[in-house]
Amino acid sequence: MTASYLAHTFPNQVSVEYYDAAQPEIQTQFSEAIEQAQDRYWPYPLVLIGEKIAMAGEVNTYYLSRLIHQELTAK
Repeated sequence: MTASYLAHTFPNQVSVEYYDAAQPEIQTQFSEAIEQAQDRYWPYPLVLIGEKIAMAGEVNTYYLSRLIHQELTAK
């Protein structure tokens, strides 16, 4: 639902990707974000905008939409 909502709201502007943090190659690729979350005891799932953690523990589609809008208008 979140991916389709964001694709509809931000056509051709955002990409939603799922990465399984249990996979060793993903742990390497996102080591900085995973380490930051572990240090702060943040639960999965982690939602990143760019390389920055935007949410932890849940995916709130409408809040995420607002964060993306802010990110897009700041550029």
